[in-house]
Amino acid sequence: MTLLLSILACRPNPTLVDIQFINGQIHTQTGVVNQLSINQGIVVETSADIEATTTIDLDGKSLLPSFHDSHTHLLAGSFVSDKLLLVGASSMTSIRAKLRDYVNTEPDLPWIVGYGWLKSTIDSPNGVMLDEVSKDYPVALFDSAGHSLLVNSKAMELAGIDQSTETPAGGIIHLDQDGYPTGFLQEAAIELVSPLMVSQFSSDQLSANLLDQIALFHQAGITSVSEILAVPGVNLTFPELYHQYEDLNFRVAYYVPIFALEQLNDISLYKGDQSPWVHFEGVKIWVDGSSGSGESWSLEASDIDEEHFGSHYFDENDLRTVFTDAEDQGYNVKLHVNGDAAVRAALNALEVVADQNNGLSQQYLFEHAVLIDPADYDRIATLGVTVSIQPAHALVGIYGDQADHWYEERIGRAWDFPALESEGINLVMGTDWPVWPTVDGFTNWQTALSGLNTRNLQTDTIFEGYTTLGRSSSGLSDVGLEVGQQADFIIVNGDPFTDVTNSTLEQTWVGGKRVY
Repeated sequence: MTLLLSILACRPNPTLVDIQFINGQIHTQTGVVNQLSINQGIVVETSADIEATTTIDLDGKSLLPSFHDSHTHLLAGSFVSDKLLLVGASSMTSIRAKLRDYVNTEPDLPWIVGYGWLKSTIDSPNGVMLDEVSKDYPVALFDSAGHSLLVNSKAMELAGIDQSTETPAGGIIHLDQDGYPTGFLQEAAIELVSPLMVSQFSSDQLSANLLDQIALFHQAGITSVSEILAVPGVNLTFPELYHQYEDLNFRVAYYVPIFALEQLNDISLYKGDQSPWVHFEGVKIWVDGSSGSGESWSLEASDIDEEHFGSHYFDENDLRTVFTDAEDQGYNVKLHVNGDAAVRAALNALEVVADQNNGLSQQYLFEHAVLIDPADYDRIATLGVTVSIQPAHALVGIYGDQADHWYEERIGRAWDFPALESEGINLVMGTDWPVWPTVDGFTNWQTALSGLNTRNLQTDTIFEGYTTLGRSSSGLSDVGLEVGQQADFIIVNGDPFTDVTNSTLEQTWVGGKRVY
């Protein structure tokens, strides 16, 4: 008896943790285990000598890191979510009809804002035609990609747009046969209207739907995002709208838009901005236009005319300035590059800066990268650039304006995800919500795996791109299922690694706390 008591006295006390999950398929970055322990929201080492305040039997279900959306416009999408929805509008007649119905609801707003019409389906978009519905009330209707805008005469009057207005570089002000603006603005020309429009909305109006949308992201298995505080030509740099919530239970790595080089002077306002849920990560640059609007910057002319190579807002010299500042000041850079000329310009500038600095210390992400010259694949890999893709865009890309003007050869090698995969290029994934309306994690997983025919990706690439790589590219490498990380994860009926089609989300957890 004395010997037994001595042995027991020498035995260390069992480790006590808050929660332990057992009997499941737990997918960590390093492999599959059947047990996971969490204490104070942090993943801890699992051993036999452990006790838990709460033990949850997974009963064979899968547990894996929650999803990270590497490209979203969460604040912008939340703002327009209860405004005039124009998805499905296929003509100016249908846009006017939807506008009329919306106006009849008497929205108590300073401007009528709409979103979702598809440029490629509208013959001769014309904002002045909206006057017959709303002549004295300003109207701004954004297309589904955010690169085109319809405004009525009242909006142009308030913004000071008339026949003498100079077209900004990289923008288009469409004119009628007499030289008067039609109220159809594209790319950089949107900036003629957007600052005035945004300024008329209060902070409460801008963020009214934010928490509701975050709840929907939780329901989709998403617990963190790379948030671009803008859409093309519309600056929404209001991180305070996230900071106002102490218990956000959602991780936001935000990027500040840069529409002109002088805005680099403002970066110091955001550097060091970090709370438990929200932090400044870097800047977002729109190098070129949208493939959906036919304005990607391309190496070859389109069939519109022999001088049309798309639109671009920054050249190689400008980009070198941005990259040099990023290296000096220490922030990451997202680059909207749709066309192969935009990709080429960014690579040329990065190589110069890398040579000057004996390498690159910051993260550079090519957003979309729809068309890449195969000669540049190796350059992307060598520079360590991450390519941020939205697989669902490839489903609808062939219906955009660019598909009509890039010719068969170029459109045939657009969205060539397997080529990037085979080159060992890091791929991270997102939805570009609200440009793509579905944020459901497994729907997008399935699309990338089996919905793109010759552009399908491998399961491991999808998993890493939606979880670990996505987070590490946005300053969130301390989140996941490895020991010492903050425990963000989902519980799933089924196993998406063997059958994503029949896998359904059951629960979402953030920092060891169930949020859905």
